[in-house]
Amino acid sequence: MNKVKFVTTTSTFSNKGREILAQNGINSEVKKVQGGTAAGCLFGISVSKADSERAFQLLKEGNIRIIAVE
Repeated sequence: MNKVKFVTTTSTFSNKGREILAQNGINSEVKKVQGGTAAGCLFGISVSKADSERAFQLLKEGNIRIIAVE
């Protein structure tokens, strides 16, 4: 697989993360992922493997809460 997925806890974090990446020229895709709880769903921000390190740093700087990287 040529993509890396950053898992967030809310759609708000994932959509904000997608906007941050787009502003920095990184294409991404947001999708609901399996593993949510009764309290809420999990969302993933997928980016190409080549952009993953830069994307992770941008998301971290943007205060996007990432709970897992797949």
